[in-house]
Amino acid sequence: MREKLHHKNISYIKEIFLEYKSVYSQKDLYNLLFELKEKKLVAQNLTSIDFFTFLQESLSIKTYSVYSEKIKKERYSIKELDNYQLSNSFEKDSFFSMTTALNIQGLSSFMNNFIFYSKELTPKYNPFLEDKVLKQIDIDNAYSKPYRKTKNIAEYKNNYFIYLTPKHTSQAGVIKYGGYYVSSINRVLIEMIINVQYFKSYKTVIDCFQPISNKLEPNEIYKILKEFDLIYPYFQLFGFTLEKLGFKKDELKIFKEQTKSLIFYTQKFNNINNTSNNNTYWNIKEFIEF
Repeated sequence: MREKLHHKNISYIKEIFLEYKSVYSQKDLYNLLFELKEKKLVAQNLTSIDFFTFLQESLSIKTYSVYSEKIKKERYSIKELDNYQLSNSFEKDSFFSMTTALNIQGLSSFMNNFIFYSKELTPKYNPFLEDKVLKQIDIDNAYSKPYRKTKNIAEYKNNYFIYLTPKHTSQAGVIKYGGYYVSSINRVLIEMIINVQYFKSYKTVIDCFQPISNKLEPNEIYKILKEFDLIYPYFQLFGFTLEKLGFKKDELKIFKEQTKSLIFYTQKFNNINNTSNNNTYWNIKEFIEF
């Protein structure tokens, strides 16, 4: 019986497979098959199903399936993939964020079974917000409503992949580390304060950063925060937060200059039965946990 072309050229196919990508989507496999046909390394009538069977049997390709209501991803690789390698293949131009970025950089091990990855939205312009004057009642109304969490969550082998879509900042504060794009420690502080609903409370975020606060750079945090261009008075909240983390008021003048007469909160106060402290210097009301 005549040996099939793809079996005959298995060593060349494996070489190309490893060079082409380390993690494949289904579309990538179709593209690879097309390339192999162009190079005449497989028969022109080889179907995608037969090609996939060949990859499984001859190259021991592994299938990684991550499925939920909102996340539906299937990836293929010869190599054993860890959670970072797997989720890094899910979205083009994405980066690891929040606690995952800290964990990858060796700054923390907090919530290491949650894999946060983000892809910024495209720039949006809302002319109605340009002339809007923020009032105390706007803040109070917004911060008395429940938090919203993304539904883009998938459980995978006792871990959770969480896909976030933050507003466009041209990836301000995103750095390359260990072969991945990740949020810098300065950006992570911003992400976690803004998205405190994923971390139980504001105090949880403070506790996470207390041991690594000496690595924070207030000026860099200020620059990244400017790029976020947030509606609410977050500058005063970050001035307050950095002072709690050990920085002196003299080091935080740029935040004080942006402090408004409006009172802002460390977190939303719906369903909170705890007391609060008022900081008049930063115009911040901090909710205290017992």
